Amino acid sequence: MNAITRAMRRIPITPATFPPNGACRLTLHADHNRHDVDGIHATSNASGGVVIYDFHGHFIEACDCFELCPCWVDDNPDEGHCTGLVAWDIKDGTIGDVPVGGRNVAAVTSHGPARRDSRSTTVLFVDDGAVDREHQSLEKAFTGELVADRKDPLGVLMTVTGTVLAVQSAPITITTTADGWSIRIGDADCPLVAAHGSALTFDGSTQPLEINHTALHRELQIAGPSTAQQGKELRIAVPALRGGGYIEATARSGMRGDFHYRY
Repeated sequence: MNAITRAMRRIPITPATFPPNGACRLTLHADHNRHDVDGIHATSNASGGVVIYDFHGHFIEACDCFELCPCWVDDNPDEGHCTGLVAWDIKDGTIGDVPVGGRNVAAVTSHGPARRDSRSTTVLFVDDGAVDREHQSLEKAFTGELVADRKDPLGVLMTVTGTVLAVQSAPITITTTADGWSIRIGDADCPLVAAHGSALTFDGSTQPLEINHTALHRELQIAGPSTAQQGKELRIAVPALRGGGYIEATARSGMRGDFHYRY
């Protein structure tokens, strides 16, 4: 981390400045827009075992900590507080008997020091292209409700997701290339979340920094190493989150890689 990056600080912004004029700001309340979820019908694999879910794809994580994020090693976040997101681009797979390939999900989360012990709060966004059973299945999966004891991989994810304040259907656009990525949640002209970045490299190298066995590898079920990213823009306007949920920051931390949730 260089001195210029360290000198940059989180810039909180007010509802009056982002989104513009508050025209498309969405205020979410506890359990707003939650769906009644039907039972998930497990399937069987070739050996006769029960499969509750099996889906995979690509994820992007971005937050307002400086690079590299201390949360990756379960250290306290920069400035004692972290607001960020994980976006999942599901390529293929099922939850029960419901195909979920081609759908996007994003969790926008805020927490204080000691990530696992500071009662994180989250607003969950589900792809607005998901039809009823797809939405219901994704909601139940990413709120840890598929397995009662929460000892499954998605249940373990809830140790960092914390309390889900709301689940909202919204447009989620995730764009990835070999060199960069972007995420937008909400209307294209006035998003609730806008972020973009590129691979983090050092000393003029053309190869991105690879990271493995981080504190998030288990929760995110990362398949193999992930690559460190520099978030060139991170804008969040989700007021239901603790601390107000309004963030605008540049040159912050991120990572991306492949995931596989199966149980």
